[in-house]
Amino acid sequence: MNSIILLCFLLAGLCFLPACTQTRSTQLKVNAAHPDKIKKLYDLGYQNMRSMDTVGALADSLLHLGKTSIDARLKGKILKAKYYWLTGNYQSAMHTVLQALELAQQSQLNPELPVIYSIIGNLYKEKKNYPKALESATKGLEAARTLKDTANIIFHIRLKALFTRSYGTELKDSTLINQGFKIYLNGLTLAESSPTFEKDRIAYYNNIAQIYLTDRKDYQRAIYYAQKALAIATKYKQFTSLTYSYNWLGESYFKLGQQEQGLQYLQQALQFAQQIKLPYREMEIYQVIARCNQQRGNYQQAFAYFTRYDLLRDSLALLENLRLMNELEVQYEAGRKDQEINVLTQKSKTRAMQMYATLGIMGVLVISGVIFGLQFRTIRRKNSLLNSQNEQINEQAEKLKLLMKELHHRVKNNLQIVSSLLSLQSNRLQDEDARKAVKVGRQRIEAMSLIHRSLYQQDQPNLVNMPEYITDLVESLMESFGVDKNQLTLDLHVSVTELDVDKALPLGLIINEWVTNAFKYAYQYVPEPRLSISLHDSNGLQLHIQDNGPGLPAAIWEKPQTSFGLKLVKVLSKQLNGNCSVENHHGTTFTLHIPEKILKKAS
Repeated sequence: MNSIILLCFLLAGLCFLPACTQTRSTQLKVNAAHPDKIKKLYDLGYQNMRSMDTVGALADSLLHLGKTSIDARLKGKILKAKYYWLTGNYQSAMHTVLQALELAQQSQLNPELPVIYSIIGNLYKEKKNYPKALESATKGLEAARTLKDTANIIFHIRLKALFTRSYGTELKDSTLINQGFKIYLNGLTLAESSPTFEKDRIAYYNNIAQIYLTDRKDYQRAIYYAQKALAIATKYKQFTSLTYSYNWLGESYFKLGQQEQGLQYLQQALQFAQQIKLPYREMEIYQVIARCNQQRGNYQQAFAYFTRYDLLRDSLALLENLRLMNELEVQYEAGRKDQEINVLTQKSKTRAMQMYATLGIMGVLVISGVIFGLQFRTIRRKNSLLNSQNEQINEQAEKLKLLMKELHHRVKNNLQIVSSLLSLQSNRLQDEDARKAVKVGRQRIEAMSLIHRSLYQQDQPNLVNMPEYITDLVESLMESFGVDKNQLTLDLHVSVTELDVDKALPLGLIINEWVTNAFKYAYQYVPEPRLSISLHDSNGLQLHIQDNGPGLPAAIWEKPQTSFGLKLVKVLSKQLNGNCSVENHHGTTFTLHIPEKILKKAS
């Protein structure tokens, strides 16, 4: 009987196969008759970059057509990757654009390779992986030259210049920075060779304006190039480019002393960023406006814009974390369901074998089968209950982790508000000693605030990333005391990657106090100031802080009657059960050692 049924299914399948083939062939023919529709949707996506919702919808339409067309599928993935990139979803953007690259290479759709490599390069640039970004830009340039596509050659020369300059800025390598500028000028010469490439000049003018503004401090030249970019961007309604043109004009006029005009241009840049929903540009412009108001002495406006910048930055980071959590949850659930299906399939086979065995024997085996079935059902109920309880425990743990992160986030924001209020209050104080005391208090609050910022950004809400925290803390102190990075030799060696918050917070306050003392007293008569900080694990935790100042008198260290900071250092060292000492040899060296047995006992 089973053989007859199987034979019927096979015959039906053979009859259905030609119909499926014919239908598939018809679909491809219909699709082939509409290449104009695919091109129109793709072009509309690039024309509507000011509306990310529209770009996303057009990408989905192309992907729907892609069920019957490789060209539509490829263009849909390119547009979707562009959408993910410009909305800050870098992980999904990279995943999608790599799918597009594989599809283009397999299908030999070479005309799309330059734009694919440009997106890959920009995504690596967002992650500050400049070697990979340059590699992608070079591949895109080679593909464009093979296709003899002048517009894409111009575009990829600009990308190569951008990534080279950014890499040089990251490494503080003036040779790379100048090399990037020369590449810009070479590409601009090609872009200005024909009116056909007028639109391609916008980004060149904007990028060169930025170089004159930030690297060369030639504000008149920056204005000249920004105005050229503004004129063409306005003509072609390139709203993203307008956010940069107005940005560079605003900063340049502000630097030249025309502060009102500069702030007006910055407000126009902000309006365009808000209009076309570019949260990262909006965040960057908030920061620029805040700094301009701070330089004008308008601290209330500066505080307001810094707050908006901080909230938007934290919101984008939180959205990214939640999105990644959702993706991981979906992947986990999919894997769990596959595993459950395999388990159920195996159980079904086992039951069938048991049934055949039961039918082959009688009597005692039937009773044994019934008993086994009852036991199996009981065990399964217990397993189901156990799985349910485990899921609840995991869910509670995830909720607790999120609550801890939110708690650290709120504590950090509250500490920053207190710091800002102290800053505003200090501006009203006439007594210099009082202002210095408030400033030191602000730095202690900032040290604690940085701890909580690190905690809510970490996957483990009780562990602090020590290299990042110490770097941020020292840079904050340098900015507070007006220390020029180019005039101070700073050596940071932090081999301890993570510490529990109970140890990290006192350590941070100790570093804050000692570095504050160095900036206040150590470098007044030192032509080449140096500061060295190291934290490593050597038979326990070792902290060394060394400056090349005149040294700290032993009497003051032994009996710090008038220095609250030194008293605080000793109290915090005792709290950590550590041994601290000070040596005067070519400056002051502070050492704190926490024995390994103390660390193990604390953990």
